[in-house]
Amino acid sequence: MKLRTTVQISSAIAPKKPTLKREDSFLKRFSTRQIPETQVGSNVHKETVEDTGSEGPDPDKIVRRRKRFSKPPRSVVNPDENFYFYWLMVLTLCVLYNFWTLIVRQSFPELQERASDFWLICDSLSDVIFIFDVVVQLRTGYLEQGLMVQSRTVWPNLWRVVNLIHILLILAHWFGCFYFLLSEAEGFQGDWVYPFRPGDYATLSRKYLGSLYWSTLTLTTIGDLPTPETNAE
Repeated sequence: MKLRTTVQISSAIAPKKPTLKREDSFLKRFSTRQIPETQVGSNVHKETVEDTGSEGPDPDKIVRRRKRFSKPPRSVVNPDENFYFYWLMVLTLCVLYNFWTLIVRQSFPELQERASDFWLICDSLSDVIFIFDVVVQLRTGYLEQGLMVQSRTVWPNLWRVVNLIHILLILAHWFGCFYFLLSEAEGFQGDWVYPFRPGDYATLSRKYLGSLYWSTLTLTTIGDLPTPETNAE
């Protein structure tokens, strides 16, 4: 009994060892992305002292660890920074410009002839931006396991709706231009093709709006359209 009592008292008096907390090695690799350099340096110093088991740090190991946690060079584009976000906005404008203007200028030559200098400047500018984008994309950093959310807006659902509406509009735009090109290839003969005739139907605005009207009715299947007469139609 005395021996058991002595063991119980000694175990109660002895300090309890703290439970070791296991760190997640996967999350630890990405934990240094938002840690300041001063904190990284102190962590490196602390880890070096613990690894060596001595009071003084090893200078060689500190230098190697600092190199590992050093910032990327300025020539590397960080996808988290604002520069990359604004660059994507400029690139998106150039892509949308080509989406909307190339097909309509090909379908309606009058539009190209009216402002040929303007189209030449816009085409050259977009081509230069696309060339620079090749350089930017080759120098853009990447993240492992995709641990980055592109959360740049507080209204994500609004942008999804705008994106859906834009897709519907661009489809109507392209199908309308294809409809006029096909009507031109058919010689504007028949009831299904565009009713090209002198007067209001020969103006640029009427030809585009008439073709857009046809494509909208066709895509939404709400219009009573004439039956195609040829295989191409």
